Amino acid sequence: MARAYTADLANNLGNLLQRTTSMMHRYRAGVIPTPTPGGISPLQTTAEQLPVVLHRTLGEGWDPRVGLEAVFNLVGAANRFVEDTKPWALARAERGGDVDASQRLDHVLWNLAECLRLVAEALRPFLPETADRIATQLGVTLAANWTEALQWGALPAGEQVAVPVPLFPKREPLRQSP
Repeated sequence: MARAYTADLANNLGNLLQRTTSMMHRYRAGVIPTPTPGGISPLQTTAEQLPVVLHRTLGEGWDPRVGLEAVFNLVGAANRFVEDTKPWALARAERGGDVDASQRLDHVLWNLAECLRLVAEALRPFLPETADRIATQLGVTLAANWTEALQWGALPAGEQVAVPVPLFPKREPLRQSP
């Protein structure tokens, strides 16, 4: 349990939310940018598989482990997306006057925030308080219709994200009794 808390929740999901909201504040004054039209991002491709897996595993096959695995596959894809797109380099190029870098940075930041919105929606059956905390930091409300909420592209631009707060604070290891 401690390993799962640290690895999956704190290091992967918590770090992704912290990085994304921090970059929104640093590069876009805390506002979710308008995505630029363009091709399908690798995150979108992964995210579009999520509703199918969740409905199958929580409905007919009832295997929550597989559903959670799909959610954390999306989290992993988003973390790789950050490393691949290097938003910090795009911001540096933008400061240098590169308009294309500015549009790409908007695209990257919106994609990351949309990914986190989907993760929040997908976690509702498993970790409802965590889902609420993610949505609150993104400045969005979880949708009334869960099926529709799992569709890519519903994140509104222009929302103000909250100041980053650790989603899963680091915990001290449990001491074993002598």
